[in-house]
Order: sequence, then structure tokens, then C-alpha cells
Amino acid sequence: MSPDILRSIEETLKDLDRELRELSLDIHSHHAHDVLTKFMAKHGFEVTEHYHLETAWRAKFTNGEGGRTIGVNSEPILYQRHHLSNCVGVGVAIAVKKALEKFNLSGTVELLGTPAEETGDGKVDLLKAGAYKDMAACLMFVLPIILFLWLTSLRPGVTRPRDQLDRAHAALSPWEGRNAQDAAVLAYNNISALRQQILPTHRVHGIFQGTDWVANIIPDNSKMRYLVRAPTMAEAQATVKRVVPCFEAASIATGCEVNIAVKPGPYDLRQNSALGGEVAKVVTAKYGSIDYEWGIKYASTDFGNVSYAVPSLHPGFAIPTVVGGGNHTSAFEQAAATIEAHYACLDVTKALAATGVRVLIDDDFAAEVKKAYDEDTEIQKHHIRKCLRRWPTMLDLKTLVIYGLAFGLPIAYLAYRHYFRSGRIVSAPSPQTTQKPLKTIMQAAREDLAPPKDDPYTTEELKKYDGNTSGLPIYVAIKGTVFDVSHKADVYGPGRSYAIFAGKDGSKGLGMSSLKPEHAVADYSDLAPADLKVLDDWHAFFSKRYNIVGKVVDPPTSSL
Repeated sequence: MSPDILRSIEETLKDLDRELRELSLDIHSHHAHDVLTKFMAKHGFEVTEHYHLETAWRAKFTNGEGGRTIGVNSEPILYQRHHLSNCVGVGVAIAVKKALEKFNLSGTVELLGTPAEETGDGKVDLLKAGAYKDMAACLMFVLPIILFLWLTSLRPGVTRPRDQLDRAHAALSPWEGRNAQDAAVLAYNNISALRQQILPTHRVHGIFQGTDWVANIIPDNSKMRYLVRAPTMAEAQATVKRVVPCFEAASIATGCEVNIAVKPGPYDLRQNSALGGEVAKVVTAKYGSIDYEWGIKYASTDFGNVSYAVPSLHPGFAIPTVVGGGNHTSAFEQAAATIEAHYACLDVTKALAATGVRVLIDDDFAAEVKKAYDEDTEIQKHHIRKCLRRWPTMLDLKTLVIYGLAFGLPIAYLAYRHYFRSGRIVSAPSPQTTQKPLKTIMQAAREDLAPPKDDPYTTEELKKYDGNTSGLPIYVAIKGTVFDVSHKADVYGPGRSYAIFAGKDGSKGLGMSSLKPEHAVADYSDLAPADLKVLDDWHAFFSKRYNIVGKVVDPPTSSL
């Protein structure tokens, strides 16, 4: 990647900084489709509203003639108030557009706004409609992966058996009924027993419920909804074949009829190694570190289907939050609205935009991306064949499971009801386990900070602590408080993302969420109330993470 192009991308996103932050907060109170299409049209894109789906849209820009197309996905995250996810997609598309214009490069950038995956597999519908067919590659990212959050792998299917049986009075003539609730409980227990014999990377979980259940009537119906997850679709399909007999055995044991419907879910996610390697190279060179184990190594997403059709990348990034503040929680909403989350969002946007531009202009790299996709396709074919061979005697296994569980588990369950029907089961919380924290350019609050110092520093003295002098620490001042940020030289050191704040008091720029040099000044007296609140948040954030080494003794009079 040309340093000039990366510099152009950084400048574009610096100019968009404030707009993107306002956009992420504006979407909360307005319809995402309308707000985003209006925003993209304002920035010179050809916008198609209601693109194949009511809430989908497309923003397209072409420069020159010929050239490849780079696709970008942007989607709202259901139940989240702050849409960082949309802002990365928007930022990538605009940054690529500006680079094409500035350097007169041929190519097309196409941003697809897709419905939230929690409401359905919208990308699958768009894929079938041909929305991705012209793309050389497609980029997306997951809503920030939090510290302490681990994602499961895949949602390959839904199994829904429903038993319709004879109803009978539970006290007067229970022998006349067939208990569909018992069938559900047995199926639940059968699956619990099966879990001991499935791979540790696989998951089987679900619920059961009934219609018009009352205590004095033998339930004549039950409905179960189960999900089977695995790292790949091939593995999931093989495990589904082992789960289905658990329902059939329960049906035989209770004399119930069972109807099983298996609904295919989204495919597993195929991360393109060439695209991923380029993003990692850009990130580690300028913005932070990469962790390949935590976060979105696997994912349950309809973008998985896209990754089977075109070379794709769906990375994640981290923001600091509290323990337990995972996705779809109020704590996560608060974390996603912070200024540090916004700047983490901008960093991943820069890396994705740089990778997208390289796909458009570098023929050798585009060929490398396609080669990685083709090689992975062959690996997937081999993996499917291997998984289908893993249980070659499935019919015999199925028969054994059905008859073994049909006769053994009913006896165990009846004994359980007889001896424990009047008791209570009290569950105790499991001991908390310590998980490895996610590597990230951000950091959690520290408990090993040294006592604050009150050493005096003049504005002139502070300048020499900007990271350019060997052997001296790096200092950043906020509201006159001097912090030692030396251990984050990869962020505040020369040439790094936030070097603009090193060796000075840049309070105004922090309050404005701006990286422009003219804003990185100590005088913040003209900040709006909302920006003052942001500045206070920055001061509190630094106070919990960096040692205080002194005070600025000659701040601007208006900032006192």
C-alpha cells in the first residue's frame, strides 16, 4: 500500500471524524435507511433506496473506466443504540471514493446497507438477487467485540418437533393420555446425554414450550426449538444427524407422534487469508495489535453465505467495557457511545479502506485474494467429505440410540418424578473464571497506578516529551494534568494515530473529537457543553489508565 494513499485515507477520515460520530448517534432516533441514504447521497454516491428489500439500500461510486469493484457491507445492529457498525461501512466507502478521485484511479466502490441479521438473513436474499455478483471482494466487520466476550461459532439450523396427542385429565384418567410434555423432557435429556459425545467445538441448545398447558390436564402438545452450532457447515450437518434421533427416541418412548422440520441457517464464515493479512499489516504498522483467537474467529452471521460466493473479510475490533458488558446489554450501549470506542472504530475503518483500495489498484494482490479464495474452496470440499465419513454407520447408530433411550431414559425419568416431585432444585452460581483479555489498542482500567505527582511543567518544557527524543517518556496533558503514556507508544508515539496530542495539552481537540492540529490546543473555553462533557470523559479515562506525573503551570488564562 502506497504511503500517500494511506495518508489520504487518514486525512479523509480526520475530516469526517465529527460527521461520523454525529451519524452514529443520530441513527438511534431515526430510521437507518433514510438517514444513511441521505448521508451517502450528500457525499456524491449514486444511491438506490429499497434495494431488493424494503430496508436495504446501495450507494455506488465509479471513477474512470473498467477496473474492479470492491464491496462494503453496512448494517444496523438490532437492539443497539449506537451504530458504530454503520459508521465503519460508511467511512470505508467514502475514504475509498476520495482516494480514487485524488489519485485518478479506476474502480468502483459499492456500499450495501443490509437489514440487521437478527431479523432475518437479509444478505442471503440480496445474494440470491445478484447484489454481490460484480464484486472482486467484499469487506465487513462485526460490531465491536468486547473485552471478556467470546463468540460461539455457527447457527446452522433450527429443529422444531411438535407432538400432537390425545388429551386426558391428569387425576381422573391419566392412562388415557399420551404426555407430550414428557416427550419434550425426554428429548431434552437425550440431547444432554449426547453432548458428552460431540466435539468440544460443537453446541446444541434450545427450549421447549406448549400451548394451553394446565396442571390438571395431560399436555397433548409440545414444541421444541433447537440450534446446532459448529465451526463449519459440514460439521454442523453431521451433528444434526445425531441430534434428530434424540427427538425420535422420545417420541417412541411416550407413544407420541413427532414432526421434525430442519431449517438451514447461514453458512460458516470463510475469512479470506490475503485480505486478512493485509488488514493485519496495516493495523500492526500504525494502529495497534491483532489477536487471531479471540473475537470473530468463527461467527453466526448471514455474511457467511456471502463469503462462499466472493472473497470476503469480516474482522472485529475491540472497545473497553465492563465485565459482563457484552453485546445487546445496556453496559455495551454505554461503552459504544464513548469517544474511545469512536476512535477505535476509525482505526479499523482506515485499515479496511486501505485494503479495499489495494484490491482495486494492485493486480497482483487481487490475484492473491482470488487464489486464497479458490484454495479455501478446495479445503471446504475436502472437509465436507471428511465429515460425511466421520459417522459412516449412522443408520446403525440411529437405531441403537432410539431403542436404548426409548427403554432406559423413561425409567430414569419416572424414578426422578417419584422421588423428587415434592422437592426443589436450587442452583448455585458457578465460580467465575478468568479469561484471557482481548489484545486491543484500547485498555481496561489499571489497578497498579502510582500515586499522582504534582511536578510543575511549563508548556515549553512539555514539548520535549513528544516521543521524538530518545530516552525521554511520552507525556499527554489534559485540562492541565500531565499523564505518562509511554507504554502506549504504539498509539501516541511519532507517526502514530494520536501523536498530535503528545508533548502538549490538546484539550480542545479531545473535547471536539478532532485530530486536526489547529484543534490540539490547551484553550477549551469556547467548547460547547456536549464537547465539555466529552473532554471530562477523556480526563476520567486517562486518570484510570495512566500515571499522573505533574501539572501544567502556565495554562491559557481562559482555561483556568
